[in-house]
Amino acid sequence: MEDDTNWKSSYEKYNHVTVDVIGWRDEQTQSALVFWVATGLNPARVCSYSLTNKSNLLSDLKIELGKPDNEDLNEVSETAYWQLTGTEVYYVKVGSSSSFNLSDK
Repeated sequence: MEDDTNWKSSYEKYNHVTVDVIGWRDEQTQSALVFWVATGLNPARVCSYSLTNKSNLLSDLKIELGKPDNEDLNEVSETAYWQLTGTEVYYVKVGSSSSFNLSDK
């Protein structure tokens, strides 16, 4: 997967880190899995999974993670946030596309 140099270089400069990105995209479904590791002064590991036409991703996450610390469901979007020990999970769905980010510090 090609590096998105705009976010990557900005993140590296702001956080004084070096970021290595690995990603996969399913061209047929447009789903993507991205994993990146930041090393340096403020290290972090992040996994992001995005997919289309998956209406039950939020309920699947609730089964695995429990009730979200923050949740907003409305006619335009769905968002949820979990803060776990050393880990944060963000979920968002707009239209038929949904994704979640898991960050570990």
